[in-house]
Amino acid sequence: MIYGYAVDPGVISNDLEFFHVFDKFDYSSARRFFKYPKNWKQLLPSDMRDGLTKKRLKRFLEKNEVFFIDICDEYDGNDKWLKNVENNILDFDELKGVVNKNKESNKYIKLSDFNNSHERVDINNSMKVSRETGCLFKEIKNIIKFSKRIYLVDPYFDITKDECYNFIDPLIKMYEGVLGSRLMSLNFCVSDKTFTPENQISFKGKLNDIRSKINRDVELYIIEDAKIHNRFLLSNIASVSIGNGLSDNSNKKEDGTGGGCEDDDVSLLSYKHYKDRLSDYTLNYVQKHLIFKEHEIVEV
Repeated sequence: MIYGYAVDPGVISNDLEFFHVFDKFDYSSARRFFKYPKNWKQLLPSDMRDGLTKKRLKRFLEKNEVFFIDICDEYDGNDKWLKNVENNILDFDELKGVVNKNKESNKYIKLSDFNNSHERVDINNSMKVSRETGCLFKEIKNIIKFSKRIYLVDPYFDITKDECYNFIDPLIKMYEGVLGSRLMSLNFCVSDKTFTPENQISFKGKLNDIRSKINRDVELYIIEDAKIHNRFLLSNIASVSIGNGLSDNSNKKEDGTGGGCEDDDVSLLSYKHYKDRLSDYTLNYVQKHLIFKEHEIVEV
């Protein structure tokens, strides 16, 4: 659903080229800027870092850098930028394009061709996704991989049921035993009609199990049923609206009945929409907030 682009800092020689590149990146678009290397700004030509241009650049980056992604620590300052790309990040599945001066093949895109008509730049902000097990996760895994905090909003997401846990299982495998990754917390926002007195023990047990496997805090927000209907994945990197929710069709019977519809519609949100919904489901509509830590459950 989102993909990254690495940009050779040496090819940006003026304001027009800088904004030609960066007007392609926005929270609501499917494109993300892969900041490679981490000190990418320092590799810009010196005249791009002086005078008026420096001030404009600084203002722009301060506003937008929250959406930039550090893709790799490996970088040899003795080699050229393109050589480092080839050696260290070119084979990353999530890398959609490498913007450079002259090279045009495979993932390489010439700066002059970096526009929405290019086949590697034109990415839809919405899509139809099968509700078969694993299909939704496959499409949004890059969001999950690069996020610091993830909020799964679904009124009927009962983690004790297979059709819901099936979505979480590959996420657990992504982070299980992995140290030093970006993810800081995994958050669930569900209706008070899903987290009921009858299933609270098993629900908490599942969340504790997830916390122990990913070794990160897991949080649960209980929302008044009348206040939660739409389904979202919210995160600092990108957020999506998910029409039918996070569960899959694994409860479909052999005769084809049950399990709901076959397909779902998934669309990226604007930054304002993300912030509004995040406030709703973590502050405004919250009845109860539980944090699952290593040795205790804390009610906030």
